Amino acid sequence: MINFIPQQALNEAVLFQLFVHAQKADERLLKDEIAKLFSIAISAKRVELALDDLVERSFVSRWSNSGSSTIKPEGYKYVEEQLADPDSFISRYAMNGDDWLNQQNLGNGAPASDRVVTFSHNQVDEAVASFAPVIEALEADNGNPEQPGLRERILGQLRAGIELIRAGEFKAYLVYLTVVRGLGELIEKYGNPAIAKLADALLGAIVSQIFQAK
Repeated sequence: MINFIPQQALNEAVLFQLFVHAQKADERLLKDEIAKLFSIAISAKRVELALDDLVERSFVSRWSNSGSSTIKPEGYKYVEEQLADPDSFISRYAMNGDDWLNQQNLGNGAPASDRVVTFSHNQVDEAVASFAPVIEALEADNGNPEQPGLRERILGQLRAGIELIRAGEFKAYLVYLTVVRGLGELIEKYGNPAIAKLADALLGAIVSQIFQAK
């Protein structure tokens, strides 16, 4: 049976791909280059339709002279909010990857694949090290009196996520429940701009590492 990815689903997937790309590089991308970010066949025409929608929603900037595009701060914030919700489309796409996206059909939602991610020793070391700035900042902070217990709970979630990653093989869904949701709360609720900035950087790094892992 031929699968047809609904355009709205592809719109969200394109935005997420631009989010991941922004973790590594600042350059703008042409529609053909965005299509090549996917591991499945996606036409440049469908990417163009997605960009039309994302520009209209003020999530993406597009330059008419070159036809290149990049994610806007509004789009970046939207992806972060979606990642903090494990039931959102973007969160499920980030957890399960392009194979899951390719299973989407009009009128049907494919079940989550419960994808297992495998990291090399170097990938484990890199991922674990990226947690240090956030954990150190939280440990040195007195917490938010308006959010009692939030600091301690998020520290616990981040440490649990580290232990999952240290195993070298883990279910992406579990890392999202612990790390991504915890970072989302830090960014939205904690009230310390410096820690929120560190959490934002870690969120982008972890999502990028997990999404690109095989």
